[in-house]
Amino acid sequence: MEKKIGFFEESEGVFSMNRLMCFIVLIFAIIISSYIFISDSFSSGIATFSALAIYAFGAKYLQRSQEDKKL
Repeated sequence: MEKKIGFFEESEGVFSMNRLMCFIVLIFAIIISSYIFISDSFSSGIATFSALAIYAFGAKYLQRSQEDKKL
């Protein structure tokens, strides 16, 4: 029986810190933006969520583009 690779693994037994970082920042963005939506204003919440999401997934995009250049 073939072992399945988990969400936070690149290959069997090799964990991806970049995927973990993206997941943590995404959860953090949702929590912080929700608090700002409730307490401050809608536009500030959207700006905060957008900045954190770009940070989280931009790092993954940059890493992938650098890996493609090495090949």
